[in-house]
Amino acid sequence: MAVLASSNSHAAPRSLDRTRIKRLISSCGIEAWFVQDSTVPLISMEYAFTGGAAQDPAQRPGVAHMVSGLLKEGSGKFDFKTFHQRLDRHAIELRFHVTHDHFRGALRTINDSAEEAFELLRIALTSPRFEAADVERNRAAVLARLRHDSTDPSSLARRKFLEVAFGDHPYARPVDGYLESVPKIEAEDLKGYVRRVIAKRHVQNRGGRRGRSRGRLQAAR
Repeated sequence: MAVLASSNSHAAPRSLDRTRIKRLISSCGIEAWFVQDSTVPLISMEYAFTGGAAQDPAQRPGVAHMVSGLLKEGSGKFDFKTFHQRLDRHAIELRFHVTHDHFRGALRTINDSAEEAFELLRIALTSPRFEAADVERNRAAVLARLRHDSTDPSSLARRKFLEVAFGDHPYARPVDGYLESVPKIEAEDLKGYVRRVIAKRHVQNRGGRRGRSRGRLQAAR
């Protein structure tokens, strides 16, 4: 369950005692677990899509990882600078993370910025721009980390273990790709991943749980 921190260390336990989890279904059929907590005026939501880095093209590992780093770098009509200005102005935090099996995300904001937060999340997931300058900036950062890992014993051991344990399975490929594969990733690869994975049909369904939210958001919203 997404955790909402309280600024009052004594109020939090009493609030948790009254916690009630509601199962909601949106107008488009997406299920969510919802907890309303008025302790502090914050909204926190977590979600996931099935099909993480295992959905990368076999010859281009690292696509999903680059997508996770680029969804906030400009979407819809907003370029990188404008998108981040809106996040900062409204105290909105968007995070994206990929594993072999899932593409995960989280949203956190103050209650007054809920509408703006969910709109920015919507366009980030549905209309990423993947502009050349943003892609190259992200690629450079990924390659810098990969070069560092190429001399790190722990990273080398972890990669070798995956290769030995999983052989030709997609799990054998590192989530962040290889020094040889990341330079080959093109914008069309990123767009293709979004079309294949970030879709309603792939919203995680594990034991009936599809999304998790907590805070002062009203259930009807």
